[in-house]
Amino acid sequence: EHLRLEQESLYIPIPKSGRGRHVVLNAVALEIVQRRLPLAKQGYLFESTRNPGQPINNATKAWRAILKDAGIDHRTTTLHCLRHTHAALLTRVCSLHEIAGILGHSHISTSQRYAHLQQGQLAQKSALVAEIMQSSHSSPSLVTG
Repeated sequence: EHLRLEQESLYIPIPKSGRGRHVVLNAVALEIVQRRLPLAKQGYLFESTRNPGQPINNATKAWRAILKDAGIDHRTTTLHCLRHTHAALLTRVCSLHEIAGILGHSHISTSQRYAHLQQGQLAQKSALVAEIMQSSHSSPSLVTG
């Protein structure tokens, strides 16, 4: 009932923060949702195998099965590791404000834990500005605009 395919989003009414939020679904997530829809018997995309008709309430068992199939030790890779990796990859293409929105952080300060991952990107952007400034030496209109 909270899935909005036409808007490519999923509403989570009671997330960890306690305030409902919309999650943007990328193409990969949408593909997974589309594959799961025919299995959603009681309205849950991911139904509990232990309690049929109820949603899963802890993804750890499924996560461990996925890791086992992939040959990855569950003691070294948690769901939180996956979230952290996603956030780290976001730093390559997003601002901290955008990361906060994607990850559902209510305060940008929560997203700042990933700021150190942007140092290389920040250095590149600063170098681009330096190049513009150097090239403006021959064309003053670039600096004064």
